[in-house]
Amino acid sequence: MIFRSVVFVLTAFVAERLSAEIIYSNTTTDTLTGVNFNNSLGVPFAEVGDQISLAGTDRTVQVASVQMLPIAGVGFFDATLRFYHVNSSGGGPVGAQIGDSFNVRTVEVLSTDGFKNIDFSLGGLVLPDDVTFTLAVSNVTSGLSLGMSLFAGPTIGRSDNTFLITKDGAGTFAQITSAANLYFSLSTTATAVPEPLMLPVLAFGLAATAWAKRRRILNGWNTDATSRE
Repeated sequence: MIFRSVVFVLTAFVAERLSAEIIYSNTTTDTLTGVNFNNSLGVPFAEVGDQISLAGTDRTVQVASVQMLPIAGVGFFDATLRFYHVNSSGGGPVGAQIGDSFNVRTVEVLSTDGFKNIDFSLGGLVLPDDVTFTLAVSNVTSGLSLGMSLFAGPTIGRSDNTFLITKDGAGTFAQITSAANLYFSLSTTATAVPEPLMLPVLAFGLAATAWAKRRRILNGWNTDATSRE
């Protein structure tokens, strides 16, 4: 009984310190509009994204979430998420890519889907305070038209609500006017570092666990010895 109680307390202690921290979130107020990859100019966007500033201090990111907006048709597509440095030295709004490209393949769109949320596993990607993210779609079923949902503005972190970032088929990045920001969120997992005052508690818990286990072993041996007499 003591052994189980100590294990429960230690598990709860560790779980409390492994909670996810959201460092950017624009997922609250839906504008019921979106930006279409097949834009009105007739030249499809290769990538659509936004420039954002992250909250908090942890920059080791585990999960990113986007929301796709099915405009017409049904079928499948692949989604690719990329992160870029913000270019502050001129020559375009986007700098070098950060880390790898992240893919979610064969996303299905049904006729009943009003939107499609996609989560990307980032595996501990380290991001700067200010960053640009983009999303690209590929292998899109013929007749399926896709966009990205626009929300009113982030509740965690910051983003300018006057422009979005796009990339055309020739690889050129540009800013386009927009009165809203893309649905997007980033979360981290905080590292479990025991507070100094909790170290004695952990030490006591481990000692109690060892004592309880040893006591069970000894009791088991005594029981066996008694039964053999």
